[in-house]
Amino acid sequence: MHTFIYLLSSVLSAPYWSKTMPTFFKFIAATTKAFALLTLMLSSINTFASELTAEVDRNNVSTDETLTLTIRYTGNRNDHVDISELRNEFDIVSNYENNSYSIVNGRLSGFKEWTFVMRPKREGTLLIPSFRIGRNISDAIEIKVNKPVYQPSQTGQDVFIETIVDKSTAFVQEQIIVKYRLYYSVNIDFQHVDDLKIENAILEQLENTQYQTKLDNRPYNVVEFNYAVFPQASGSISVPALNWNIRAARTRSGYSQGMGRYELKRLRTEEKPIVVKPQPASFPAGATWLPASELTLDETWSANPSNLTAGNPITRTLVLKSKGLMAAQLPQIVQNANSSAMSIYPEAPNTSENKGALGITSQRIESMALVMNQAGEQVIPAVRIPWWDTNEDKLKYAEIPEQKVTIASSAALEKEERNKAIASQELLTPNQSAPMGATLVWLRLWQAWAILATIVSIIFFVLWRKATAPAAHTPTANRQLTRGAQAFSMLKKYCRENNPQLTRQQLILWAAQHWKHNPPKTLDELAARCNNPNLTGQLKLLDEILYKKEANTDWNGQVLLNALNEWLKSQAAQSSTNGNGLAPLYPN
Repeated sequence: MHTFIYLLSSVLSAPYWSKTMPTFFKFIAATTKAFALLTLMLSSINTFASELTAEVDRNNVSTDETLTLTIRYTGNRNDHVDISELRNEFDIVSNYENNSYSIVNGRLSGFKEWTFVMRPKREGTLLIPSFRIGRNISDAIEIKVNKPVYQPSQTGQDVFIETIVDKSTAFVQEQIIVKYRLYYSVNIDFQHVDDLKIENAILEQLENTQYQTKLDNRPYNVVEFNYAVFPQASGSISVPALNWNIRAARTRSGYSQGMGRYELKRLRTEEKPIVVKPQPASFPAGATWLPASELTLDETWSANPSNLTAGNPITRTLVLKSKGLMAAQLPQIVQNANSSAMSIYPEAPNTSENKGALGITSQRIESMALVMNQAGEQVIPAVRIPWWDTNEDKLKYAEIPEQKVTIASSAALEKEERNKAIASQELLTPNQSAPMGATLVWLRLWQAWAILATIVSIIFFVLWRKATAPAAHTPTANRQLTRGAQAFSMLKKYCRENNPQLTRQQLILWAAQHWKHNPPKTLDELAARCNNPNLTGQLKLLDEILYKKEANTDWNGQVLLNALNEWLKSQAAQSSTNGNGLAPLYPN
């Protein structure tokens, strides 16, 4: 309703109407638009929920390395984030800000994002503090800062690469992170890199990261190419050695005297063997094997489950989240649990995954409508999913305990609601009404005024249009005749001025008015449409004047005009003979 009122008021305040409508009607339209805007703003307040999040691209760095912190806020674009505590533990190397807002289907959405490239000030476990904007607070983040780790055999080179595998032993289907860390202190350009292929394993490319570091007091840019590997059979696999061909500048800057002088670097990565263990025997038989670093299970209800009524549905939503598993690995959360006491109507599950630099996180959402078929005390069964904690190397369960609820009968509920309605009626005097929040009262008043103003505007609009109708309309045939006469008048002017370029343009415009359907677009098409030897000759002569350099440029437009007038007269006479009784359209 709000959107309809606003659009209607926008149409009524358009330039055409604003020039012709009475002053009072202008006032009504402007007032309607103002109040419609206000009601739109009031009704949109709750659709824009603010949220504050913080995340880093790396949780483990050395004192000579940088990491990137991203803070995202969905809220007021004028709000700012306080990073004074952040500077106690980190040096800010660079930062930038990004704003993104949009309105989709009447809903306001967007975010404000701050990105900081930072270098830790000391070793140990540092804490990126929680940030606060209004009532929103982000989670604190732990960062492990280690001593710099050098590779003596390669430091000092302009370009080198190292291969890092986060574990040498893993379970079947467990996530293994493979990193290729490329260091360079000169300008580089990739020429060729072998594709990474591992037998008996699923390979997923992750987000790449970039940062800066120092090795032996020499600054390097670093690019990490990250992969997640999921071995599919026990035994052993191998991350193969790969060839990287890179063109590198001979000087560190790559500019001035070194510009254009490059050499080809042929780098080869290390081969990394990995032992793959089978699923432990202690894992429950028949359960989906889930080796993960973290697995959680949460639930939400569309209403309080303790207030259920027999026969009335309620929606239950279960969310299974994991770290170290692909979305395809997550199992069905709830099996078919229909019984005589409860019926379940599941919706299609929704799965998603995020391939960050630190690995894959995924989730599976299952929503279902529950209908209790019987009144009395009932039990909503527990949900229990076994998984293997790869960090602690032991079996764990993600679970939601069973819930005992009392189900009211529909007849008892109807009687209770009827009694409440009668009691509320008795408590109210004739001059009283049920209490309503001040904000809701004002919102309803604005809406009522906007609707009333719109109705009044429509009434005035209809009356005004009826009053001005005779002067505002011209028969379609007369309008076409007027436009054709105007086009022909301009054509006569250009012919008498002996201007071939403008004459040709006006001929095409006139033809478009004369033949409304499928008009000729060139002089050749016009000549074919007229089928008159004299006029055809003059049109060809005009084409020669315009496009042939050797043609005579002394052109007389009056001759063409006379030929066109003769053809128009012949057409009018032919129409009269056929009984149409048409007079010449454009008298000379």
